[in-house]
Amino acid sequence: MFPCNKDKLPAVPKGTDWREYAGACNTPIYGIPVPTGYVVIDLDTYKNDTLKQQVTEFLGVKLDWEGAFLQNTKSGGEHYAFETTEVIRQGSDIRDANGNEIKGFDIRSAGKGYICSGEGYSEKLTEDAFYMRPDLPTGLPISSLSGAITTTNGNDLGDFEGLLGGDADIDELRELLNNCDNNVGNEEWVKIGMAIHSEQPGDDGLALWDEWSCGGDTYKEGECEKRWRSFTQGGTVTLGTLKHMAGEIVKKKAVADYVIPDVIKTRIKSEFKRGALGVSFEIDATTIKLMLKNTYYTCAGKTFFKMFNQIGQVIRVGKTEIASTMLENFGQPLKNYKELAAAVEYDEDLNATQAKQILATPINIIVRILMEFQQRERITQCVDIFADASHMNIKSNEVIESLKYEPMIIEHEMYNQEIVDAYVQHFPELYSVLDMIIAARFASSRKKCYLWINASSDWGKDLFRVCLGERAMEMSVTQISKAIKGETVSVHIDDIVGTFALCVNEFSHINGELKQIEDKIVIAPKYLNQSTIPTFAKLFFSADDVDSLIGEYGVESQFANRFSMMSYTGSIGEMEVFNKAGQYTFTHTLKTHVANYINKAVDEYILLGLQAASVKADKVVSVFHEQHSIANAAGGFEDNINSLAATVLQVIRAKDDDGFNAIHDGDTVYMRPKGMILEILFQIGGKSEITKLAQKWKEIVDLISIEGVKVYKIDGSPVKGFKLKSTTFDEDFDF
Repeated sequence: MFPCNKDKLPAVPKGTDWREYAGACNTPIYGIPVPTGYVVIDLDTYKNDTLKQQVTEFLGVKLDWEGAFLQNTKSGGEHYAFETTEVIRQGSDIRDANGNEIKGFDIRSAGKGYICSGEGYSEKLTEDAFYMRPDLPTGLPISSLSGAITTTNGNDLGDFEGLLGGDADIDELRELLNNCDNNVGNEEWVKIGMAIHSEQPGDDGLALWDEWSCGGDTYKEGECEKRWRSFTQGGTVTLGTLKHMAGEIVKKKAVADYVIPDVIKTRIKSEFKRGALGVSFEIDATTIKLMLKNTYYTCAGKTFFKMFNQIGQVIRVGKTEIASTMLENFGQPLKNYKELAAAVEYDEDLNATQAKQILATPINIIVRILMEFQQRERITQCVDIFADASHMNIKSNEVIESLKYEPMIIEHEMYNQEIVDAYVQHFPELYSVLDMIIAARFASSRKKCYLWINASSDWGKDLFRVCLGERAMEMSVTQISKAIKGETVSVHIDDIVGTFALCVNEFSHINGELKQIEDKIVIAPKYLNQSTIPTFAKLFFSADDVDSLIGEYGVESQFANRFSMMSYTGSIGEMEVFNKAGQYTFTHTLKTHVANYINKAVDEYILLGLQAASVKADKVVSVFHEQHSIANAAGGFEDNINSLAATVLQVIRAKDDDGFNAIHDGDTVYMRPKGMILEILFQIGGKSEITKLAQKWKEIVDLISIEGVKVYKIDGSPVKGFKLKSTTFDEDFDF
């Protein structure tokens, strides 16, 4: 057995043959060479539900798939092994009688390697478990396969294809790709893919190429993977090719960013035919650079320009208005424009149209250059809370629009201490929650900034969101899911930028997707650019229980590590002070109080500076989560796994064995262990909890079985299952 890195390449010392490696396996995944006398079949069943049937029909013999089963792969496929006395070539391009490739059907032959276990693999298969199994089935028709596998490189290593990959890591490659136009021609596109393959031949390299390619206008899903499988290691297209191509793009961008004033000057001289009007042209390079620094072009949805104007606003401008708007905000790109205008006016050889065209030439050239060199589609919009002024950073592959922070506006300032005191009595953790929300804005990590407020109807969930004013933005679970999938969302960007808290009202379910909004959310409004918006505190409100978040057997670790929880009862409408003051006064008094509290706290953080503010905020967030973690009230899944296992054991013992397709051979051996456990878990938790319960099936089996899932021989046939612990369940049952 030998260690492998995350790209499935052997992580052995240089000069060491991975087939002969005898050191420690201390990496996330590991593999073994296929020994003589065996073949391993790799089926990508997650891509094709009928793949086993296809392979069976192709071979013309019914295979003992169950007996040959080794493990589930990390990607969702399956590995099977068969004994053989014949030698078969390595193959990953198996074709049927008609010459059509059977996709997802690979062979690992003797002396080749495959990933056998580790991180992401449900079955932890050891070297000994493979070599010592005496019961692997035979019957694989080698003759059928030999003619169907195309000739392969003698050094082909199966999962370890590309063992001689380069030294460039994913981040370095991504940086180079960021400087490359993803709308290159097909030839250049393939070259870029081959260059990535030369350095990162594994799945991470493919994912990076696909991620970069999908931004191009001609992108086709699946095309990257198709081409990728055709690349071989050791080709002439290498990292140097990619660096050269990226360098050319960088050179062009440098010209666009820094030499454009000179380009404009040259073009103006050419178009004006210098001296014809008796006027020399003095280029105002400062003004031109100001235009370029603060304006970019986008063609996402409806085409328009975006500009950071002279009063610190980011505005959208159409094609027909961009020239006049730039002139209005930044001035003329010619220092002697008035002299030129006078010369044009008094030139009898020019008509009105010609005169207008001459005067408009400088700004029109700038507009054309913006469209050619400064087109951007990736936008990040945020508030720079430490900046003295708003600013725009037009980078080579994206634009960051940073607005100056503005304190909360108090439209109708009111104050009544009696109202404030009554509300704090109603909502005792008010200041603690506000402190967390404010801290989330400055914290280095927002992983633990999820809060679920489970409060009865009319408690005042809407009132609290109203009190947060412009620091809160409301979205539904559906809208968030759409945003995560890249779908259009009916949300106005301006309503999100500058908020401290994303609020989700009356949510009824939750899923793992919400992990993706820890730090940011990507919003694609109709007809506008897709924009990345930072997220800070995430507040969820509901009157009812949410079984997918917290159930009978606790909370999943992914939620327990993120969510805090508070539960409240009572009605705002029944408060004496509310009825006495009236809704208007009550609400605006609280809005005033909350706004003043937030403004004061934010000012204190800003005075600390970025680093000190981050340290303070991280501590506030950590303490808040320790005090209010959802696991405190419900317990984590890990805390309740023994109880869950005991319940499963009771169900098994209470049910007739035949109900679980059991085979007896002295001890009881339960077949299809995963399917059986999932069936029981569904009975226990129902539809609402089955997803999170199902993730623990293997742990449950380990607790209730003698030796976990294994392959046994029953009546001479191999059976995959587990032996139930023979002790009867009682109060002293020790897991």
